[in-house]
Amino acid sequence: MLGVDRGERRLTLLATYAHALVVLKVGGGVYLLWLAWRAARSAAALGGAADAPAGTSPGT
Repeated sequence: MLGVDRGERRLTLLATYAHALVVLKVGGGVYLLWLAWRAARSAAALGGAADAPAGTSPGT
């Protein structure tokens, strides 16, 4: 294909695939940090009410 041999095309494909995996890993890590941040903010907003048994109000 226009003077590019198969070996070179495979290396280019593997390099592109490797870069895509790095992008996916970083994006996944950022997403997990965002989820943890939201969970922490939600728990802080509830003031620990999620730890109380069902049917009771916090502070009783």
